[in-house]
Amino acid sequence: MAEYKAKRHPSIKPLHPGETLREDIIPALGRPKAEIARLLGISRQALYDIHNEHAPVTADMAVRLGKLCGNGPNLWI
Repeated sequence: MAEYKAKRHPSIKPLHPGETLREDIIPALGRPKAEIARLLGISRQALYDIHNEHAPVTADMAVRLGKLCGNGPNLWI
């Protein structure tokens, strides 16, 4: 299978996973952020740091988010 190397436009900033979490995932789950943090096994502050784009999504957090959302860790890395 041939690999396709994705190209991005140099003037467009990459999307932070926190934006996807804030705009799409949390509203779709319909649960309070405190409950989502508990389900992820993290503090509310850690969730808010990602949510507000102040913290990166680590490999461990990508696995947790992928399990919670059912879409796997690749989307979150």
